[in-house]
Amino acid sequence: GAKEGLVYPKIDFKMFPCFHIVGLAPNMFSHTMYPLGVEKTRSVIRVYYTSENDSASKLYAREASQMGLRDVLCEDRPAIASGQRGLSSGANEFFVFGRFEGAVAHFHRSLQALIDGAPARARR
Repeated sequence: GAKEGLVYPKIDFKMFPCFHIVGLAPNMFSHTMYPLGVEKTRSVIRVYYTSENDSASKLYAREASQMGLRDVLCEDRPAIASGQRGLSSGANEFFVFGRFEGAVAHFHRSLQALIDGAPARARR
């Protein structure tokens, strides 16, 4: 478990679209997705802990939480496969990922403004 007296805030950090780190004390995990092609992605999940396994109970709890994490992430597989089928169909010439996510949309607008050579005040 977590060390006594320390406060661990929830962490949810994403570097769109391929890296995600989540922390719910006292455990954290990272999820990295490596696109290998339009039709295939490799997913690597790493789990991090704030202390050693110093009891059988802690080891059991950690193993059980890893299985729960695996199950939650596996729920996303059908949506990912569907998205990859859509990308492979050739129906669209290009995509703007995260169109309906404010931070991602802002990033795309800012990037396009930089590419177009817009002045800094116009990028806001």
